[in-house]
Amino acid sequence: MLPCRLVRRFIDAYVDDELEPSARMEIESHLLACPRCKEELDRLRLWKITFRNALRTPPAPPHLRKLLFSQIEKVPPLKDSLSGQGPFQSFFLNTQSGSRPSARRPGWRGIVLGGVLASTIAVGGGLWLAQTKDEQPALFPVFEEVAHRHTSHHPVEVRGSPKELSEWLRAKLPFRVQPIAFSSSPSASLIGARLSSIGANDAATFYYDVGGRRLTVVVFAPPPQFKTDANIRPQAREIRVGNHRIFLGEAKGYTIPLVERDGLVYGFAGDLDKHLLIQLVSSMESLP
Repeated sequence: MLPCRLVRRFIDAYVDDELEPSARMEIESHLLACPRCKEELDRLRLWKITFRNALRTPPAPPHLRKLLFSQIEKVPPLKDSLSGQGPFQSFFLNTQSGSRPSARRPGWRGIVLGGVLASTIAVGGGLWLAQTKDEQPALFPVFEEVAHRHTSHHPVEVRGSPKELSEWLRAKLPFRVQPIAFSSSPSASLIGARLSSIGANDAATFYYDVGGRRLTVVVFAPPPQFKTDANIRPQAREIRVGNHRIFLGEAKGYTIPLVERDGLVYGFAGDLDKHLLIQLVSSMESLP
């Protein structure tokens, strides 16, 4: 059976139906026997649906459409080696007669359009960006993901001291992370941690007990294109507590505070009173 690391590497291509049938069968065989990879598959599918729904396809500016078609008209017709007809006529006649050209063989129109688009974007990219800069940015569904991690009741993968948890995570994540403490609640006890994800990004999830109530903290390194003001602020309310800038979102009936710190994003969800949760978040500090 394929190892998990290999399945995780190609699972995105699997979801997008970009693998050969033999590779798909191997991954599907692994998914039937591996709950963790199946969970990753379900999460990725949900992520793609959410992200797709948040995106709006910008219409091509009129000048770009005009340029594309003018460039296409300049391309001389190519002869089809079998029929002696131009490729467009051959394609049209084949379609009318009921036969269907191979979907995996790029037609001449795709080649021409690809070349024209590449040159147009390379030369006129600034113009295209000027036309699309007012489009709404895609919302990053981090609040829903954090709430999902809290409500899923996934088992803890590792227990121990904060140092032991940090070392365990260090060997498995592309960024360094350690558990946090809360100065406003010294009684908050660290239960354990597990590997997780936010969207397509690796994450660490820590579990705490706060006076008999559960607190989940999800930590991830945001992708380069992630911008808090563009991706988070439209779906959250910003507050400031001391030196902390906290974004408050709502998901699955939970208030989800979000904090950026030292290049990482921390998301919190808990079975706690909203004001107590905010107080905890504003008192977060690194453990020695």
